[in-house]
Amino acid sequence: MLFLHGFGNSHPERDSIAVEFRARVPELLVRSYHPDGDWRKTRLPAFLDELRAEASERPFTAIVGFSVGGLIAALFQDRWPELVSRVILLAPAVDNYERNFQHVPESKWFMPAAYVMELAALPARPRLKVPALLIHGRLDTDGGGGALWRVQKWAETQRFERVFYPDAGHSGMDIVGRGSPGWDELATWALTGDLNNTRDEHSHVSVQWSSEVVEVASDMH
Repeated sequence: MLFLHGFGNSHPERDSIAVEFRARVPELLVRSYHPDGDWRKTRLPAFLDELRAEASERPFTAIVGFSVGGLIAALFQDRWPELVSRVILLAPAVDNYERNFQHVPESKWFMPAAYVMELAALPARPRLKVPALLIHGRLDTDGGGGALWRVQKWAETQRFERVFYPDAGHSGMDIVGRGSPGWDELATWALTGDLNNTRDEHSHVSVQWSSEVVEVASDMH
């Protein structure tokens, strides 16, 4: 099981999400896509190739990705579905090039041009090819993982096992367990694919491999 962090996190081993999952899955792998901890050196295609080489030796049981890590997890399973069994996408940063660079003068890009050009060539909304859970805060914005409508449009075209939109912003710690599955349930699903162990009592819809949305009760805390 692999965890991929959010952008700009120089110490993913200490990431709160990684800590929660490692408490339940001690063998959790954590990989950084920032070479030497420097986010300016990031090259997503090169990192995807590194993951492919690692998974070629031993395929991943699951990939859990937050924000840009969620986008990378989605890209990986789109390219090499035979190398991962399932993915959990927490606030995945879809439409990343469009939101951050497409309408911004190059002089104001916060990343090198090489990164931006490579990002532009990647699918903005990857195709789902393995079982996937999606959790995205209703209050998220284009300044975080993306406005809700972007993720909703993506989800309408894909076959997620479950889609949860809790009343939260762009925080992995806030969107988990707020009407969506908690850490124990997510870890169980990641390892076994057993949806019977994921809570759904606050959902209006619960259909396997459906593009229908699981709406989260607004009064959940």
